[in-house]
Amino acid sequence: MLNISELIGSEPLYVVFLPTATNAWDLEQAAEIQASLSSFEKYDAQVVAIISDWPTTVKNMQEQLGIEYPLVADPLGVLAIEWDVFNLLGTEKGGPASFVIDSFGNLAARSLSGANEDRPSIDEVLRVIEESATAGAT
Repeated sequence: MLNISELIGSEPLYVVFLPTATNAWDLEQAAEIQASLSSFEKYDAQVVAIISDWPTTVKNMQEQLGIEYPLVADPLGVLAIEWDVFNLLGTEKGGPASFVIDSFGNLAARSLSGANEDRPSIDEVLRVIEESATAGAT
């Protein structure tokens, strides 16, 4: 079982909250992350998606999109509440939200979206990861 707190401080970490495993916006974002995995690996960055949906629905999404990074089902919003991203869209679900945590465990960036279309691009996320890695090296 994946324990996100164990990943914090060991490598750059991109945690993304998706409200569903079926919405077009969420599927597109998950697919874009999958298509960019090699770019995350370039920085030894771990990606974890937390999805406010049931495990079987999340598993179907994983299989449909061929997702290789960890997906965590959070149907009751426990993690969304813990990360303070519950009900951002007024739907009683987590996300959409993104967090970049550097390899020292510091929050490098946070994006809380009030609309589905207001999500950071993969390039923006990778830029923050790169900048945090460069800042830590000096």
